[in-house]
Amino acid sequence: MVKTFDYQKHKILACDETPQFRLNPAAKEPETIEFLEKYIKEDSYFVNVGANCGAYSLIAASLGAKVAAFEPAVSNFYLLLKNVDLNCLKYKVKLFPFVISEYTGLTLFVYKDLELGSTHGLHWGGSIKTFCYQYTLDDLLKGNYIQPPDVILIDTDGNENAVLCGMSYIFLNCPPKAIQIECSEDNLFNIKTWITGEYGYKVEKETVRNNPQFVNVKFVKD
Repeated sequence: MVKTFDYQKHKILACDETPQFRLNPAAKEPETIEFLEKYIKEDSYFVNVGANCGAYSLIAASLGAKVAAFEPAVSNFYLLLKNVDLNCLKYKVKLFPFVISEYTGLTLFVYKDLELGSTHGLHWGGSIKTFCYQYTLDDLLKGNYIQPPDVILIDTDGNENAVLCGMSYIFLNCPPKAIQIECSEDNLFNIKTWITGEYGYKVEKETVRNNPQFVNVKFVKD
Protein backbone atom coordinates (compact mmCIF):
# COMPACT_ATOMS: atom_id res chain seq x y z
CA MET A 1 0.00 0.00 0.00
CA VAL A 2 1.40 3.39 -0.99
CA LYS A 3 1.55 5.97 1.80
CA THR A 4 1.93 9.75 1.72
CA PHE A 5 4.00 12.26 3.65
CA ASP A 6 2.07 14.95 5.55
CA TYR A 7 3.18 17.87 3.34
CA GLN A 8 0.06 19.75 2.27
CA LYS A 9 1.25 21.82 -0.71
CA HIS A 10 2.25 18.80 -2.79
CA LYS A 11 1.24 15.17 -2.65
CA ILE A 12 4.45 13.24 -1.96
CA LEU A 13 4.28 9.47 -1.95
CA ALA A 14 6.07 7.11 0.43
CA CYS A 15 6.64 3.42 -0.14
CA ASP A 16 4.76 0.97 2.04
CA GLU A 17 7.90 0.13 4.03
CA THR A 18 8.39 3.73 5.24
CA PRO A 19 7.86 3.71 9.03
CA GLN A 20 4.86 5.62 10.35
CA PHE A 21 7.02 7.96 12.43
CA ARG A 22 8.79 9.10 9.23
CA LEU A 23 5.56 10.04 7.45
CA ASN A 24 5.03 13.30 9.35
CA PRO A 25 8.00 15.57 8.50
CA ALA A 26 5.84 18.70 8.49
CA ALA A 27 4.39 18.02 11.94
CA LYS A 28 7.74 16.81 13.29
CA GLU A 29 9.80 19.79 12.10
CA PRO A 30 7.57 22.68 10.95
CA GLU A 31 10.62 24.96 11.15
CA THR A 32 12.34 22.87 8.48
CA ILE A 33 9.32 23.16 6.19
CA GLU A 34 9.35 26.93 6.79
CA PHE A 35 13.06 26.99 5.95
CA LEU A 36 12.60 25.07 2.68
CA GLU A 37 9.58 27.09 1.55
CA LYS A 38 11.36 30.35 2.24
CA TYR A 39 14.69 29.65 0.56
CA ILE A 40 14.06 27.02 -2.12
CA LYS A 41 13.36 28.62 -5.50
CA GLU A 42 12.90 27.11 -8.94
CA ASP A 43 16.24 25.52 -9.92
CA SER A 44 17.85 26.10 -6.51
CA TYR A 45 20.55 23.54 -5.76
CA PHE A 46 19.73 21.87 -2.45
CA VAL A 47 22.12 19.64 -0.49
CA ASN A 48 20.57 17.36 2.15
CA VAL A 49 23.21 15.80 4.42
CA GLY A 50 21.55 13.04 6.44
CA ALA A 51 18.53 12.50 4.20
CA ASN A 52 17.18 9.34 5.91
CA CYS A 53 14.15 8.16 3.91
CA GLY A 54 14.05 11.35 1.85
CA ALA A 55 11.10 13.40 3.08
CA TYR A 56 12.84 16.80 3.03
CA SER A 57 14.71 16.03 -0.20
CA LEU A 58 11.41 15.19 -1.87
CA ILE A 59 9.75 18.32 -0.50
CA ALA A 60 12.63 20.45 -1.81
CA ALA A 61 12.34 18.78 -5.22
CA SER A 62 8.58 19.40 -5.26
CA LEU A 63 9.35 23.10 -4.64
CA GLY A 64 11.56 23.17 -7.74
CA ALA A 65 15.05 22.37 -6.44
CA LYS A 66 17.69 20.12 -7.87
CA VAL A 67 18.74 17.91 -4.98
CA ALA A 68 21.84 16.07 -3.79
CA ALA A 69 20.79 13.71 -0.99
CA PHE A 70 23.33 11.93 1.23
CA GLU A 71 22.42 8.93 3.40
CA PRO A 72 25.04 6.36 4.48
CA ALA A 73 22.84 3.85 6.34
CA VAL A 74 21.95 1.11 3.87
CA SER A 75 18.54 0.45 5.46
CA ASN A 76 17.58 4.11 5.10
CA PHE A 77 19.17 4.46 1.66
CA TYR A 78 16.92 1.62 0.52
CA LEU A 79 13.86 3.68 1.53
CA LEU A 80 15.36 6.81 -0.03
CA LEU A 81 15.83 5.02 -3.36
CA LYS A 82 12.30 3.64 -3.34
CA ASN A 83 10.70 6.97 -2.39
CA VAL A 84 12.56 8.94 -5.04
CA ASP A 85 11.60 6.35 -7.67
CA LEU A 86 7.98 6.25 -6.50
CA ASN A 87 7.67 10.02 -6.98
CA CYS A 88 9.34 9.89 -10.42
CA LEU A 89 12.05 12.32 -9.25
CA LYS A 90 15.18 10.36 -10.14
CA TYR A 91 16.17 13.08 -12.64
CA LYS A 92 15.88 15.82 -10.01
CA VAL A 93 17.27 14.03 -6.94
CA LYS A 94 20.84 12.69 -7.08
CA LEU A 95 21.53 10.06 -4.42
CA PHE A 96 24.81 9.39 -2.60
CA PRO A 97 25.14 6.40 -0.21
CA PHE A 98 27.99 7.63 1.95
CA VAL A 99 29.03 9.83 4.87
CA ILE A 100 29.82 13.53 4.51
CA SER A 101 32.63 14.55 6.85
CA GLU A 102 35.95 16.40 7.22
CA TYR A 103 38.14 14.23 4.97
CA THR A 104 37.75 11.86 2.05
CA GLY A 105 38.52 8.19 2.77
CA LEU A 106 37.31 5.14 4.66
CA THR A 107 35.52 5.60 7.98
CA LEU A 108 33.76 3.51 10.61
CA PHE A 109 29.96 3.69 10.60
CA VAL A 110 27.91 2.38 13.52
CA TYR A 111 24.34 1.05 13.40
CA LYS A 112 22.37 0.91 16.61
CA ASP A 113 19.94 -1.48 14.87
CA LEU A 114 18.80 -2.41 11.38
CA GLU A 115 15.30 -0.97 11.59
CA LEU A 116 14.16 1.01 8.56
CA GLY A 117 14.18 4.76 9.23
CA SER A 118 16.29 4.52 12.39
CA THR A 119 18.93 7.05 13.37
CA HIS A 120 22.51 5.86 13.07
CA GLY A 121 25.91 7.49 12.83
CA LEU A 122 29.49 7.93 13.77
CA HIS A 123 28.77 9.02 17.33
CA TRP A 124 26.01 6.60 18.33
CA GLY A 125 26.60 3.52 20.41
CA GLY A 126 25.88 0.24 18.69
CA SER A 127 27.26 -3.21 18.07
CA ILE A 128 26.86 -3.27 14.28
CA LYS A 129 29.99 -1.65 12.90
CA THR A 130 30.92 -1.36 9.23
CA PHE A 131 33.39 0.56 7.13
CA CYS A 132 32.10 2.88 4.44
CA TYR A 133 33.42 5.75 2.39
CA GLN A 134 33.16 9.36 3.42
CA TYR A 135 33.72 12.49 1.36
CA THR A 136 33.93 16.21 1.95
CA LEU A 137 31.45 18.46 0.22
CA ASP A 138 34.46 20.44 -1.05
CA ASP A 139 35.90 17.38 -2.82
CA LEU A 140 32.54 16.52 -4.36
CA LEU A 141 32.18 20.06 -5.67
CA LYS A 142 35.73 20.14 -7.06
CA GLY A 143 35.07 16.78 -8.72
CA ASN A 144 31.87 18.13 -10.33
CA TYR A 145 29.70 15.57 -8.55
CA ILE A 146 27.61 18.34 -7.01
CA GLN A 147 26.92 21.96 -7.96
CA PRO A 148 27.55 25.00 -5.76
CA PRO A 149 24.74 24.70 -3.21
CA ASP A 150 22.19 27.47 -2.67
CA VAL A 151 20.56 25.84 0.36
CA ILE A 152 21.94 23.17 2.71
CA LEU A 153 20.22 21.03 5.36
CA ILE A 154 22.54 19.19 7.76
CA ASP A 155 21.09 16.58 10.13
CA THR A 156 23.83 14.15 11.14
CA ASP A 157 23.17 13.56 14.84
CA GLY A 158 26.46 14.85 16.23
CA ASN A 159 28.69 14.86 13.13
CA GLU A 160 27.86 18.42 12.11
CA ASN A 161 31.29 19.81 13.05
CA ALA A 162 33.00 17.38 10.68
CA VAL A 163 30.59 18.21 7.84
CA LEU A 164 31.35 21.92 8.25
CA CYS A 165 35.11 21.30 8.40
CA GLY A 166 34.86 19.66 5.00
CA MET A 167 33.22 22.61 3.26
CA SER A 168 35.57 25.55 3.88
CA TYR A 169 36.18 25.94 0.11
CA ILE A 170 32.42 26.22 -0.44
CA PHE A 171 32.06 28.79 2.33
CA LEU A 172 34.86 30.93 0.92
CA ASN A 173 34.18 30.63 -2.81
CA CYS A 174 30.47 29.96 -3.35
CA PRO A 175 28.73 30.42 0.01
CA PRO A 176 25.17 29.06 0.26
CA LYS A 177 22.52 31.66 0.91
CA ALA A 178 20.91 29.60 3.71
CA ILE A 179 21.94 26.66 5.89
CA GLN A 180 19.97 24.80 8.55
CA ILE A 181 22.04 22.69 10.93
CA GLU A 182 20.76 20.35 13.60
CA CYS A 183 23.28 21.14 16.35
CA SER A 184 23.84 19.00 19.39
CA GLU A 185 23.67 20.95 22.62
CA ASP A 186 27.42 20.49 23.15
CA ASN A 187 28.23 21.93 19.71
CA LEU A 188 25.71 24.75 19.60
CA PHE A 189 27.76 27.68 20.90
CA ASN A 190 30.90 26.78 18.98
CA ILE A 191 29.09 26.29 15.68
CA LYS A 192 27.19 29.57 16.00
CA THR A 193 30.41 31.42 16.83
CA TRP A 194 32.27 29.72 13.99
CA ILE A 195 29.71 30.22 11.21
CA THR A 196 28.91 33.81 12.13
CA GLY A 197 32.46 34.91 12.94
CA GLU A 198 34.44 33.03 10.29
CA TYR A 199 32.06 33.12 7.36
CA GLY A 200 29.82 36.14 7.95
CA TYR A 201 26.45 34.43 8.39
CA LYS A 202 23.79 35.55 10.83
CA VAL A 203 21.54 33.33 12.92
CA GLU A 204 17.98 33.76 11.68
CA LYS A 205 16.20 31.36 14.00
CA GLU A 206 16.79 28.62 16.57
CA THR A 207 14.27 25.88 17.32
CA VAL A 208 14.68 23.33 20.09
CA ARG A 209 13.80 19.84 18.83
CA ASN A 210 11.52 17.40 20.65
CA ASN A 211 14.75 16.05 22.06
CA PRO A 212 16.16 19.12 23.85
CA GLN A 213 19.70 17.90 23.22
CA PHE A 214 19.33 19.07 19.61
CA VAL A 215 18.55 22.52 18.19
CA ASN A 216 17.80 23.40 14.57
CA VAL A 217 19.67 26.60 13.73
CA LYS A 218 19.07 28.59 10.53
CA PHE A 219 22.02 30.59 9.20
CA VAL A 220 21.61 33.11 6.38
CA LYS A 221 24.13 35.11 4.40
CA ASP A 222 23.68 38.90 4.36
